[in-house]
Amino acid sequence: MDFADKYAEMATSARFEDLPAHAVEMTKRFLLDAVGVSVAGRGEVEARSAVQLVRSWGGIPESSLFSSGERLPAPNAVFANSVMIHALDFDDTHDGAVVHAYVTNLPAAFAIAEQVGAVSGKDFILALNLGLDLTCRLGLAVGSAPGFGAKPVHFIRSAVCGGFGASVVAGKLMGFSQKQMVDALGIVLSQVGGTRQVVVDSAMTKRFQPAFAAKAGIVSAQMASLGVAGCHGVFEGDYGFFNIYWRGDYLREALTHNLGSHFEGVNLSFKPYPCCRYNHGAIDAALQCVQKHSLSAADVKKVIVHLPDQKFYDVVSRPFAVKENPTIDAQFNTSYSVASAIIDGFVSLDTYRVETVCQEIRKALADRVEVVTDYPVSDKKKLGPVTVEIQSHRGDVFAVTVEHFKGSPENTMTRNDCIEKFRRCLQYSGNPLTEVEQNRFVEMIFNLETSDDVSEILRCIT
Repeated sequence: MDFADKYAEMATSARFEDLPAHAVEMTKRFLLDAVGVSVAGRGEVEARSAVQLVRSWGGIPESSLFSSGERLPAPNAVFANSVMIHALDFDDTHDGAVVHAYVTNLPAAFAIAEQVGAVSGKDFILALNLGLDLTCRLGLAVGSAPGFGAKPVHFIRSAVCGGFGASVVAGKLMGFSQKQMVDALGIVLSQVGGTRQVVVDSAMTKRFQPAFAAKAGIVSAQMASLGVAGCHGVFEGDYGFFNIYWRGDYLREALTHNLGSHFEGVNLSFKPYPCCRYNHGAIDAALQCVQKHSLSAADVKKVIVHLPDQKFYDVVSRPFAVKENPTIDAQFNTSYSVASAIIDGFVSLDTYRVETVCQEIRKALADRVEVVTDYPVSDKKKLGPVTVEIQSHRGDVFAVTVEHFKGSPENTMTRNDCIEKFRRCLQYSGNPLTEVEQNRFVEMIFNLETSDDVSEILRCIT
């Protein structure tokens, strides 16, 4: 039996009562987080371009844009909303699976909820968890494979895994049978894509790849609802997902372990800093080091960052250089991120603005940050440890090692932390909601399971 059949069997029979209380709580926190970063991201050029494009297409008014509330065909609304969530690279990440999960699953959930009408908070939370779970399990199965890392990694897992999760979210809310769910997954397989080249080149399409996947998930579910059949060897067939995209190298146990009782979305990490998650340990360590020893940028002669020798750290460990897209250049560079943490004593959305990135003081200090991937990898599901050594002009050497990055399941963000990040995101976007409206929205999120119609959330935020 292909894993698609096994997952579809579980998903179609799953009930809200199957979700652990912790999964429900974390869904609320991450939902608030995703909405917040989408509000912050709606003004970025990538998001504005996506909105302009889908508006020009027109079509049946089915689902709402996060930015304005105007209604467009569901796949098009999903596409634009996904870009908004990912526009600042401030959205959740699964450290082991290396996927952004809400960016594909949440837009699908809202769009289909509006189409179906009167979707309860419980049904919404359940469908969302099923999509998150599948997205993360696929990423984990790849990253946990015995041979992973020995060969070049060509694809970004957020993009190549996310469409499958989005189709499950949609199928669950549409009341799919097991066969329809498998068909939808099979149709997604015909649309999978997501190259790592966008990171190497700091391409703007980095923000769009998950949106292509989210849209594919919606379209696949709609096609399956009309009786269109997809291939059935979706994941493990001779030309299925794992053989085509990952050379057949995956750990099946990561797909099936505690299936139906454990939902992997609980192991997502929040992002306290708006940059690639692989920079976060170095930022944590640098901030701790300068605070502990009262260091300033003027004190620093050289910095050495020690990273694990695992895939994707190769991308962020390159010397810092500003090319065509300064924001993405900086977001995917450890030297710049550490230098900025030392200069400012914090890292925020403003840290990665173009005008900030291009400041000569940051380039000068980043040039004195050496990044080496010299730590052996003991656990492929963890990003740590990371060590930052700061050498002062006086000859002192200060070092801090971080094992669990801030925002990870072992060092997670509390409700209050999430609310504070939400408010900072709104402030960055120009505070589209009053304080009273913000408080009402937060209350709605944390009482979501009592809602009779989750569309009220969209009406409130747009």
